Amino acid sequence: MCVPYEETKDGFEMQLAVNYIGHFLLTKLLRPILVTTSKLAPKGEVRIVNVSSDGHVKLAPKQGIVFPEMNMKEYTVWTRYGHSKLANVLHTKELAKRYGDILSISLHLGTVKTSALLDKRD
Repeated sequence: MCVPYEETKDGFEMQLAVNYIGHFLLTKLLRPILVTTSKLAPKGEVRIVNVSSDGHVKLAPKQGIVFPEMNMKEYTVWTRYGHSKLANVLHTKELAKRYGDILSISLHLGTVKTSALLDKRD
């Protein structure tokens, strides 16, 4: 989180690569089996869960994804972090639109009220 600027050997900013591109690629590779399985399973049983952050709202550029400068070299570490988390959220929203039989969600673990859910288990 909020690492100094560094690029992968493929030229991607490290935080974007770890927080978003890796998730995107894994999901893309798993998508055929997820789609096939979702046709056979009860609705919502096949899921894509992306861990994001409320930093997608608080820290990402107000204009959204900065496509011309995806690496955001001249931006702060916090803005790059928010940018990568916004990419997670937008990717998840698009997955939900395209693959209705798959439950696609993104969440910020720090804001999940687990104890409230556990109290209602009966």
